[in-house]
Amino acid sequence: YATTIFVLVSAVSKLSAVMKLPAGLELFRGTGGDMELPESFKKADEQGRVGFMEYGFLSTTTNIEVAIQYSGVVKNGALPMVLRIVTGSIDRGACIAELSQFPQEAE
Repeated sequence: YATTIFVLVSAVSKLSAVMKLPAGLELFRGTGGDMELPESFKKADEQGRVGFMEYGFLSTTTNIEVAIQYSGVVKNGALPMVLRIVTGSIDRGACIAELSQFPQEAE
């Protein structure tokens, strides 16, 4: 398991070095319909920050329709939701559509 994670992190790091995400790029992620966001997402901390951090890989898409399919709306989830993420200068990632089993999802 550790080796797999290491290899995946290495691959994304290398891809992101040659495939820069432009600042301001809109990405979307459907949450599956059953994810409740932590309180830190809604309520600012003592420094005025809100949000949360994902410690693993986070699959996103540039196609909001794909994100809606994964939002939980289709299966009548209790908390259907789409996260809108706007990339900044420190974000890194890579388009893996050409490597994906589902290239039409624009991951």
